[in-house]
Amino acid sequence: MILNSGIAPISKSRIVVSKSEIYLLILLILTVFLRVFLLPTYPPGLWYDEAINGLDALTIYSGKAYPIFFDSYGHPREPLFLYFIAVLYSIFGVSAFTLRVAAAIIGSITVIVFYYFIRYLFTNRIAFIASFLLATAKWHLIFSRLSFRTILTPLLLILVCYCLFRAFNERKRIWYILTGIFLGIGMYTYLAFRLAPLFILIIIMYAYVQEKNTIVPRKSNIAIIFLVWFLVFLPLLIDYIVHPFHFFGRTDEVTVFQNGFGEGIKHIVANALKVAMMFSIPGKGDPEPKHNFPGEPALPFFLSIFLVIGTIVAVKKIQDTRYFTLLVWFILFLTPSVFSMGAPNTLRTTGALPALYALIALGFDWVYTFGLHKLLSQTHRVLNIIAVIILLYCGSVGVYQYFRWAKSDRTWLAFNTAEVELGHQIKLWSSDSKSAIYLPKVVAEHPTVIFSAYPFDYFYYETLDPLPNTIYIIIEPSIFVQLQTQFPNGNIIREFKLINGQTWAIAYKT
Repeated sequence: MILNSGIAPISKSRIVVSKSEIYLLILLILTVFLRVFLLPTYPPGLWYDEAINGLDALTIYSGKAYPIFFDSYGHPREPLFLYFIAVLYSIFGVSAFTLRVAAAIIGSITVIVFYYFIRYLFTNRIAFIASFLLATAKWHLIFSRLSFRTILTPLLLILVCYCLFRAFNERKRIWYILTGIFLGIGMYTYLAFRLAPLFILIIIMYAYVQEKNTIVPRKSNIAIIFLVWFLVFLPLLIDYIVHPFHFFGRTDEVTVFQNGFGEGIKHIVANALKVAMMFSIPGKGDPEPKHNFPGEPALPFFLSIFLVIGTIVAVKKIQDTRYFTLLVWFILFLTPSVFSMGAPNTLRTTGALPALYALIALGFDWVYTFGLHKLLSQTHRVLNIIAVIILLYCGSVGVYQYFRWAKSDRTWLAFNTAEVELGHQIKLWSSDSKSAIYLPKVVAEHPTVIFSAYPFDYFYYETLDPLPNTIYIIIEPSIFVQLQTQFPNGNIIREFKLINGQTWAIAYKT
């Protein structure tokens, strides 16, 4: 019996969850799982550049300095990713896991934001296809599990484009402001993002020409985008003016014009062909073992077919600013590899990933809508089952390719795994022993060793003056002979081996 106490009875209505929300939840769980599963193990080791990021983030975390740009070890780097790592240090502690979980978090957010962006532009089905394939893509998985700042580029590009199209369609000033904010923040991410202001300008100009009766905004609102961008970017711009090396340093290192204009043009033509072939041609993928299983195409064969179809669909509908945007996005953000040495390079072209998988999803959707329905006189349910099987197959291939790369001997060697083992061993000795530890200078100054041994210190030697009760790391046979001669009662307490079993260093305690 319910008394009339003035309190309404609890409603018996149920909370209705749509299929799209269930699919999105599954996508989120899958995305996060693939980016954190066995993260401390795969990929092994910690590459030199990752360790430098970790050490720079320590500078922030410890309160020693708050730079707006970093050039440690002569490596110019934008700061946003490093500040994010410093924040995570306070949650997870200082470790290689924290360095890489930073990328895993950003990669996971990217997939979900990508879903909402593509759904806003097209349909829920296309959005789910695109985001599922991005979530399972070898290319995105690799950089979602490595501490490279390039992982921020796709996320910021998606946010900029999402806000821009919301601004086009809704004409609300807040979306123009947000477009400028994200465009400005992106300048603090990675070198390739410098193309983004040009990219946005191209889209706006195209919208004026093609769709002036539907989505053209007021000129004052366009001015707001670039004014906000300029204000957010201004502190870094001032740094570039004061320190030109911060702006030109990395581009000067990798540009194809190192040996003159003529040679540069030859490289651009050759690189464009290499970048075009890296998607589908066996043996023509990124040769760098830190980015890829050397030579393996960026896409599984099935997805290459869908990419071609999706590109044709976009070209046919190019008068629509949405399709034009995807085409320009894809081409423009491949150019960092075209205009630099060492093409093809997937790290420099991560900015193209959202457009790539959006085009693939358009191709997949076209095959489903116009291909399967016309070729197969089957029920809608059967067609859905066929489509899901193909989608799951393409996703599983990407995951398989990732772990094949992560478990390979080349990857073990590429990521300074031996130096990580040395750093961890120094930690153990420093915790359990009072013996001083000496390393050869070339090893002692390696960022991976320094970071892996943190927070413990050690010493280095150039010419040896042996001391008793000391642990020496030896990489040269002549040093080992000298130590044995002066301390014949000493012991080899550890041999450090490469994955092929070859000893690269020994620890000798005098």
